[in-house]
Amino acid sequence: MIKDLKEGKYFPFEGKFYSSFFGREMKIFIEGASVEYAEKCIENFNNMSEELKDKIFRAAKAYCLDFMDMVGEEEILEELTVPIYPDTDPKEIYRCIQPSVFIVEEPEDENKIGWQIECNCDWEIEHGMEIDVLDGKLVYLSSFNGYSPWMDFEDDEYNYVNKI
Repeated sequence: MIKDLKEGKYFPFEGKFYSSFFGREMKIFIEGASVEYAEKCIENFNNMSEELKDKIFRAAKAYCLDFMDMVGEEEILEELTVPIYPDTDPKEIYRCIQPSVFIVEEPEDENKIGWQIECNCDWEIEHGMEIDVLDGKLVYLSSFNGYSPWMDFEDDEYNYVNKI
């Protein structure tokens, strides 16, 4: 499943895999986790539920709309692949997101699957977007901060999972 696995420049191991969600090959960085665990994370990602996809789309749309409010709607609308408005179908946000890397770190509990994706997004070119999933549940979505799916995000006011 993981191709071209080698010692990495930024992480102990780097490789590639095919993402059925994004329909393309993605980079994977592995830190402190076994290759077997990383492959379970990829399998979980590639087989995510429609409910999880919907939550990702709704949280990403909330992030986009909030960012547009902060910096000015007209300026951001020019940058978007498709225009995003409050009444836009959340699935349309998918067209404004480009995956950068899938990150698997040492699990706190080998019985749970935790992964993170760093993405570029049309509306926030400087900080991009971070998606953290733990055990099939979206736990964090906001600008990329290099957090961990194992962290507690309940009180994070910039976590758009808390706004959907």
